Amino acid sequence: SQFSLLPDPGRVQGAVAQATPTTTLSHIGPLTGVPAWSSNPRIVKFDVVLKCKTGMIARTANFSANPSNIDMRYTITLTVVGEKTKVHRWKVVEAGKSLPTTTVSPTPTATTTTTTPTTSTPYTYTYTSGNLTFTCTGDHVVTAGQPPKDIQTCLAGGNVTGVSVGTFSNSLGSASGYWPVAAWGEISYISDYYKAPTTASSWSIDSINNGNGTFTWNMTAVYAGLTVPFTPGPTVSTSYNYGPTSSWPATCTGEHVVTAGQPPKDIETCIWSGNVTTMTAGTFSSNPDSPYGTWPVNGWGQPPYISDYYSAPVEATSWSIVSIHNGNGTFTWNMTAYYNGLSS
Repeated sequence: SQFSLLPDPGRVQGAVAQATPTTTLSHIGPLTGVPAWSSNPRIVKFDVVLKCKTGMIARTANFSANPSNIDMRYTITLTVVGEKTKVHRWKVVEAGKSLPTTTVSPTPTATTTTTTPTTSTPYTYTYTSGNLTFTCTGDHVVTAGQPPKDIQTCLAGGNVTGVSVGTFSNSLGSASGYWPVAAWGEISYISDYYKAPTTASSWSIDSINNGNGTFTWNMTAVYAGLTVPFTPGPTVSTSYNYGPTSSWPATCTGEHVVTAGQPPKDIETCIWSGNVTTMTAGTFSSNPDSPYGTWPVNGWGQPPYISDYYSAPVEATSWSIVSIHNGNGTFTWNMTAYYNGLSS
């Protein structure tokens, strides 16, 4: 099996990449030879002769950072009974890599946020394989525009002598892979949620020995090709004007925005003139879980926000106001108000 360390001349020389090749020894009976790991080019402290064994075998190799401009290719070999065997899985951990720090200057923009709907359906499943019994609970998660997935936990009981601890997954480019039971070989993952046999396109299993004769398997399976298309909910925006009035001596323009599945909201700008001596610049909002909050006017207390769009008095369930002193005897209020419980 081969491992390539890609060029990265900008890396710190002390950095290393750590790779763990894993394979399964299925030879039963007396061995005429012993398992031996070897590497070419030779990796320091990697080549070793092991005691005879049956089951999963793994070894960690530390690769120095590659400061050159070409790939550095290593060949890892496991020899058993005088014959080379296949390395089934690589687990690579890269160390010493610094992530770039990016500083972004904020730029005022008009942002449109689209909520992607997600549904989660709980399910249970129980099955028996030989002398093993599995009791499982899971959630089938569907997010529009993404492959559905099962997030499942199984408790394995019975004869667990053949169950292994570790993380297992499908092989790269294949739906099959080795499970925490070596005797099963390479098999695919069949969903416990779908009624018709449905094979996961990718999956992983974290197997944990509970120390009481049982194992816990934390499992995630993804089903590419069964993606539910994402269709954004229709959005309708209605323009409106308000003021000035005797109780609201400001000139306001706004948009009443209604998006399917979301609370309607008002996005409004008001210009205040005249006697603005009691107004304050800053950001103000309703209190958490309350329609009441402090406004940008000293002496107003904490009144609710009454919509300027609806003809009947309607209180916003939450709101925010950015108050700006324009420096010419006027203030601008940029206001956003939400109306949970309403659909239009």
